[in-house]
Amino acid sequence: MGSGCVLCVVLFVMRAYPNILSYAGALDDCLVRDDNGEAIYFAGNRSVVFKVRRGDRVCAMKCYTLDDEGRRARYRRLERALTEVPFGAFVGFEYLEDHIVCADQNGDIGCFDCVSMEWVDGRSLTSAISEAVYLNDREALRRLATDFLRLASELLRSPYVHCDVKFDNIMVDGHGRMVIVDLDPVRRRGEGRVVTEAGTPGFCHPRARELRLADHCDDYPIAVAAATILAVCDNPALWRADEDRVVFDTEACVDGYCRQVVTQARRWEHQPHLLGLLEALLSDKPAVYDIRRTLDRVLVCMTGSAGESAGDRRCLFDDVIESDGVVTVSLAGQWGYLTGQGVSRFYTQALPLSEGLAARCVSDGVWEVTDRRFEVCFEIECRQIGSFFEGRAAVQVGDNWGYIDRSGRMVIEAEYDYCGAFCGGCAIVRKGDCYGVVDIDGEVIRPMSPRVLVRREDGRIVALDDDKE
Repeated sequence: MGSGCVLCVVLFVMRAYPNILSYAGALDDCLVRDDNGEAIYFAGNRSVVFKVRRGDRVCAMKCYTLDDEGRRARYRRLERALTEVPFGAFVGFEYLEDHIVCADQNGDIGCFDCVSMEWVDGRSLTSAISEAVYLNDREALRRLATDFLRLASELLRSPYVHCDVKFDNIMVDGHGRMVIVDLDPVRRRGEGRVVTEAGTPGFCHPRARELRLADHCDDYPIAVAAATILAVCDNPALWRADEDRVVFDTEACVDGYCRQVVTQARRWEHQPHLLGLLEALLSDKPAVYDIRRTLDRVLVCMTGSAGESAGDRRCLFDDVIESDGVVTVSLAGQWGYLTGQGVSRFYTQALPLSEGLAARCVSDGVWEVTDRRFEVCFEIECRQIGSFFEGRAAVQVGDNWGYIDRSGRMVIEAEYDYCGAFCGGCAIVRKGDCYGVVDIDGEVIRPMSPRVLVRREDGRIVALDDDKE
């Protein structure tokens, strides 16, 4: 190296922080203790949270055991942002600079920042799910799943990105309200800050660090958490005892094949709204741009509503038919009935309500006909069935068509190759290459002939080659 060159090396020196015992000693006068006189606290990898009294309030005091040079600046930005745009899903907090005076792990006395947060009387979402699984309480699991989906949807619509979504970072209070308690990794959406933490393994995408900006950090973890809790609702035995508690192996998902995804897809065969979550898990990119719409669709199908911010719920489906106040929806080739409580089930075929009756295919060759409250009126074995018009519905039995009445009784024998809908007391039928017209009793009122018959918009039946008919 030449004599005129100067090598300058700048190193960031990690500051030593106190351990749990040092913090407990410094906070001794304000610690809240249990019945045995022990301090109430929860320890994590980088911090410890004590239950303390500050004046007449009980708070959670978060004290740090590891250094992070950007922590103070992040919290100041977050405080300013929440002043401008409040977000009720975050726990209330106050960042206290140099608030605690105590010895660090080297024995040196210093001043250390901490975060005073609202104390949430409750438990983590992990504990809440574990208890519901232990009790085999399916209804409690469903409530937890629904509340998590609403929280996640709200977070995705907010100006904020959490960057470490997982069950342990969500508290459930005594009233069932969910609140996000760990705000250390939070960023403001769109502020252009790069990804510095990839989140928790098991929840985050294996390629999360490929994200240039933090705006989509929550997409994949939310998909993992949502798919996990819904799979556990379906089968509580899937709840794992490991640290992350996730059902799906994210590494296997991104590689293109995950056995549990395949198994769950079979279980959710008639719930295409849930299949969208499994599709999100297989994304080879950490940004899942359609996750918000996917969550809204799940919420609508489970509860009937995704909230006002989601807009018209019918826009979440491939096709929508409204008839006599009943909404029939299509999703991924399956059909169901959308009510104020959601969609109870999807079917390979489901017909809109007509004359107070609707038909749905419940298995191969078996149909149910229900009333407008979806109570089963009768079951019929047939290949196909049409909607009811004037008390008659066309049905295909074997290779031939006939008609049933509102009770399911075959009133016109299946002897035709085609049966049209009744209108004005008659319907077009076809046998081979010949067309005719029958009345509601099956009497042929227009003899069969090779002339092709059609029904005009005014209801009249005419032959295609006879405009005067």
